[in-house]
Order: sequence, then structure tokens, then C-alpha cells
Amino acid sequence: GHQLTVVAARPPDTNSSNIHNIILEELVDYIETKWYSFQRESPFEFITNVVGQFRTLYTAGYRSLMSKQEFRTIVFNKTVDLVIVDAILQDFTLPIIDHLGVPFIFYSPAAGIPWVLDAMDASQEYALVPATGLDFSSRMSLMQRVVNTFMGEGLLAMRRWFVLSLVDELARDDFPNARRAADIERDAQLCFANIHPATSLPRSLPPSVIPVGALHVRPPRQLPKVLYL
Repeated sequence: GHQLTVVAARPPDTNSSNIHNIILEELVDYIETKWYSFQRESPFEFITNVVGQFRTLYTAGYRSLMSKQEFRTIVFNKTVDLVIVDAILQDFTLPIIDHLGVPFIFYSPAAGIPWVLDAMDASQEYALVPATGLDFSSRMSLMQRVVNTFMGEGLLAMRRWFVLSLVDELARDDFPNARRAADIERDAQLCFANIHPATSLPRSLPPSVIPVGALHVRPPRQLPKVLYL
């Protein structure tokens, strides 16, 4: 019985009279980046390339979103009572959420994203869990732990300075009274995260972070008969 408005770069598979879709097809080119290739680079190159990609995506995402008249009507009429938003690549929506003044929930398709953990006041576990962009094991040497800490904290600092500040600047004309994005994200009520011991190193989590393993997996389909021996 809930009425949902889904904003995405691609139309969802589910069709329902209760779901209204707003499709931002122009974002597909920005999303389909070789993200995993960054992990083969040095820590400094990884951080600078990720930050650069985020700035490009967020600028395109915010402008595309706010150019949709149907979306603007929803936002400025405040016909919303709950927002569920991707925790990794949707920071440009934070000033919009602040304007709506409603509770919001993160969902994180990947485990251990440092800014998601930071927003939910979860421990980064630098002594045991490799930061994003590093391929260390859980048995790190002292030097690897030092590198791990600098990598994780460096990524958080660069995001605050160069990404969230951009979000604040982008939203200034539309939402002059919005708080800083860095403050807004810490108001998330819950975070449903794609974390499972089978695919992620164990870590301590606050009660507001709910592990939901295989969040991204769809029901399996039967293989074509031609593939059977």
C-alpha cells in the first residue's frame, strides 16, 4: 500500500502501480567507470582518482536530478515522509533530504566503505581490516597498518575537503538554508549494508548498521537446457 518514487539511472525490473519511476539515463555514462582498476594504483593515485570521479558524478547527478520538473515538484511540495538512499554515490542528494526534513535511511551495496562507516559512527578497524583500495590481509605488519590508517583517513579527509564541499556549493542556489552535507549524513537513522562473514572481514558495528548479506543478489534463474551435459 505504500506509494514509492524511485529515482535511478535505469528503470527497475519491478512494475507496480504503486511505484513511480524517475529515470536519469544520462548518468549511466558516469556510473559505468572502471572503479576496480583504481585498486592497481598507488594509494595517492587511488585517492585522487576516486575524488575526481566523485566530483564529476556528483556535479552531473545533482544537475540532472534538479532539472527534472516532476522531481522538483515532489521536493518543493515536500510530499515525502521517508527517504531511502544509496550510501556510496548519492551524497549530492543530502541537501535535498535536509530540505525535506524527513527521516532517511542509507543502504550500502558494498561492505566497509569508510565514509559510510564514519557517518554511522562505526569503527574503521584499521589494525585488522584493509581500507578501500588496499589488498592487505587481516594479518598486517606494523608498516601495513600505518599505510592502512593513512589511506583510510586520507580518503575521508579528501572527501570532506573536495567532495562534500562541492555538494554544498552545488546546492547553494536551490537550498540556501541547507546545512553542510558533512553534518546531514550523520543524521541517517539506519544503514542496511551488504555485509556477510563469507565475503567480508568481521568487524564491530553499531546497532544502527544492519548487515543484510547478498543485498544485491536476485533470485536465480534456471540455466538454458543447451548448457546441460
